[in-house]
Amino acid sequence: MGETSLGPAALAAIVAAVALFAWPWSRPPQRSLVVAVLTFAGYAGWHAYLSLSNAANLDVDNPMLRGLSGEDIGSGVVIFTLATLALGALTARRERAALVVAAGAIAGVIAMLVDLYS
Repeated sequence: MGETSLGPAALAAIVAAVALFAWPWSRPPQRSLVVAVLTFAGYAGWHAYLSLSNAANLDVDNPMLRGLSGEDIGSGVVIFTLATLALGALTARRERAALVVAAGAIAGVIAMLVDLYS
């Protein structure tokens, strides 16, 4: 937890943007851009918060969750929440909620997996 999180944050942002761009619904560039920026900021912000809070106990892998830790799950939840709220409020206001939530979920799962393997 003491290491910098900017590299994994950039990786999560790039992979989330590419994954969303591959989905025809989210191809308008502003959707992928909003998700990429918020994935980067949310990931880096979550890890900065954990570092400042000295929350090393959240980085304990749980064998019942296939190695996921509270830190990993928190990354996914933060990114899911930020991406879903931003898409729903900014770039996809008139779209079906299920599509907006699915896009947020894609970004959240990607962030969680990047955190798991970084």
